[in-house]
Amino acid sequence: MWTYEPETSKYGNKMIPAVKQFIVFLVGWIGFQVFAASVQVLISVIAQFNGLDPTAVLLEPKISMLVNSACYLVLLTAIILITNVDIVKLLKSFKQYQSYLAGVVCLVAIIAFDNVYAMILRLFPIPTSNNANESSIQTLTSLFPVTCLVIFGIVGPICEEFTYRVGLFSLMRRRNRALAYLLTMVIFAFIHFNFSLNPTTLLNEILNLPFYLFAAVAFSFTYEKFGLAGSLTAHILNNLISLIPFIAIIN
Repeated sequence: MWTYEPETSKYGNKMIPAVKQFIVFLVGWIGFQVFAASVQVLISVIAQFNGLDPTAVLLEPKISMLVNSACYLVLLTAIILITNVDIVKLLKSFKQYQSYLAGVVCLVAIIAFDNVYAMILRLFPIPTSNNANESSIQTLTSLFPVTCLVIFGIVGPICEEFTYRVGLFSLMRRRNRALAYLLTMVIFAFIHFNFSLNPTTLLNEILNLPFYLFAAVAFSFTYEKFGLAGSLTAHILNNLISLIPFIAIIN
């Protein structure tokens, strides 16, 4: 039986109802994918109707950007509608400056881990590069820098923090803390994973997983101890730091 449980930190807020946490998670995880697939089907139908190759149309960067933007904006709207008045409880941590400091510390920890792990990978004769998720975002950013900063730098992190921290982590935390960390870590990492039949590509995806696994744990810990403001600060800064230098280079 799901029960109410107070946050463990004075910077946190009381949990929203379990049913809403569950719905937010499902909408953010499965609903996002279903909506994206539906939009792609619609675009394919329109392309066929106009005598165009649906596959080629869907591969166009502007179409990919359109699909991503539409999905994230619809998801953000859905999250706001689902949480409704309960969202006010989640915003209490934004009044505490400690939450923002915790977010910065979380970001530093993630950057430190990424650098150490990258150094370890270089010790082995295995060529690695950005995974498909990062490569796709970089391609879109080179073409639509401002839109990508908004969608992938701000809107995306907000949607993911609600889905995997406010939704999944908080829901599982009611039952078992270790399970909450484990499930959130695994699911968060694998939403950024792209399966491939090509052994080299698949290995590269696998070697990139630890970056996301550690980030998931860091975000969840910061959320648990310092509320949504902490994890959201870290997540947004992490995404912006990866996007802004790339934009500066291409310009």
